[in-house]
Amino acid sequence: MEKIKNILYFYPLSTTFILRDIEILSKNNNVIPYEFKIKVKWKTPFEFIKQFFFLAIKIRKIDVIMSHFAGYNSLLPAIFGKIFKKPCLIIVAGNDGSKFIDFNYGNYTKKLLGYCTGKSLQLATHILPVHESLVY
Repeated sequence: MEKIKNILYFYPLSTTFILRDIEILSKNNNVIPYEFKIKVKWKTPFEFIKQFFFLAIKIRKIDVIMSHFAGYNSLLPAIFGKIFKKPCLIIVAGNDGSKFIDFNYGNYTKKLLGYCTGKSLQLATHILPVHESLVY
């Protein structure tokens, strides 16, 4: 039997599919979830600070970093993964893999969010698209 992994799991909003992923992963692993809460834009820097300390405390005891969606919630985990040589998996599922300027849709239509998305994906060791249309 494979060793139980300690997984840090980052996500921007608690949804049914994210909770289901956590439940499935938790059957054979120790999953430590972290919701990157940014309901109000001006609070985003404070969430980065909170996430930084969470990562600083947990990083040495974990085996894998996972982020559902690339963006603000995945930037610091990807940086920590690179520094501490931890596998970093990012699940790409829509906004984070698209840019439709006419509809103002996608992370890349916003400068800072686009930067965080792109840098996260560059630093990730594995990118897991939910559909083949997100592969290019």
